[in-house]
Amino acid sequence: MREESALGNLIDGMPAPDGLLGNSRTLVERAGALGFAASFVPSVIDLRRTRVESSRERVVYINPVPGSGVDVAFAVAEACPDLDFTFVESWTIEPTEWRALEERASSLPNVILHRRQEDVRVIYEMASVLLVPYRWNGRPRVVLEAQDSGIPVVASRIDALVEAVGPGGLTVPLDAPTSGWAAALHAVLDRDAYPGWCDAARAHARRDEVSIGPTVDAFRAAVGDVIGCASTEAAR
Repeated sequence: MREESALGNLIDGMPAPDGLLGNSRTLVERAGALGFAASFVPSVIDLRRTRVESSRERVVYINPVPGSGVDVAFAVAEACPDLDFTFVESWTIEPTEWRALEERASSLPNVILHRRQEDVRVIYEMASVLLVPYRWNGRPRVVLEAQDSGIPVVASRIDALVEAVGPGGLTVPLDAPTSGWAAALHAVLDRDAYPGWCDAARAHARRDEVSIGPTVDAFRAAVGDVIGCASTEAAR
């Protein structure tokens, strides 16, 4: 399970899966509330492929689609003419929708649109803050990727995102006005506070919980439990 929509596959009365993994504790807890035991195994992310030394010039927002809060991102950019923003395609956006984004961005001189980048370092190399106004309850890889390079995050206050961001940024309530998002961005970017946010982001990204070794160990343990149960059933 990588996002909340995966919980829709757990239907009341269905047999329990042999093994069920969630990449956030939030998803594991919600599966448990539905009667399905799950193991917490974070997604494996090779941070060596995304780590950068950033020039810290622009607020970066990745995946400008409705479910990822594109309207919030545009509203925040409009409310913060003193900040420069880069919006980057992640999920494929159809030409008609992309033209609509271009038209909207053209009215904001502080917004640049980028098509999907195979090497995301190109994007993180300019990032001062990662803006994540996502509406879905999941643990997107971009949070960890940004924080690993000391880039703090301003995200929606949704359980799995709060878990992912930790002390390496700020979260904003889903129903907050645009001014609340603008205030959070300016709080993180405050000249005196910013170095501390960068250090906190980097430290949070380096925690053992999301390191590849412990993640692989957790996966092996979960799979081992499944194999062990299957072996026991076969022996019977």
